[in-house]
Amino acid sequence: MRQDEWVRRDTAVRRLATIAGNCQRASGLWDDGEPVLVAAYAFGDLLDGAAELAVVQVAFVLNLPADELTWCAEPGSCTSLAHLSPASPGDTREQLATELEASLAHLRAVEASYWERDWRRDHRGFGIYPESHLWNAVHGYLDLLAALNDG
Repeated sequence: MRQDEWVRRDTAVRRLATIAGNCQRASGLWDDGEPVLVAAYAFGDLLDGAAELAVVQVAFVLNLPADELTWCAEPGSCTSLAHLSPASPGDTREQLATELEASLAHLRAVEASYWERDWRRDHRGFGIYPESHLWNAVHGYLDLLAALNDG
């Protein structure tokens, strides 16, 4: 992943603080008299003190049977947990603006290199062609632009 696609550590910590506060409020979620949300943990590069992060890893411990928590399952007792991780509208707008700027820089870099023989050779293979990189850069930029304008 490119460095300009990463999130700053202070932004990640601010979002985790929001999630932690939301988790405290969610401790009132109960299923058959037992709390559903037992704990939340952050782990990975964030704890290693990295200045910028490719991902922020968070794990939630839920008091539910394993067969209710299969991949992509949405147990009814957990539907209200989804609100724990969305950022505030201000944070979301700030992140979208940052990502839009990075996406535009990426689009410009792809467009500037598109006709260079070495770049085209390095960006071809496994069924992916230079055109795919250009399209993905355009598509990503337009998606972010639309998200920022819709917000």
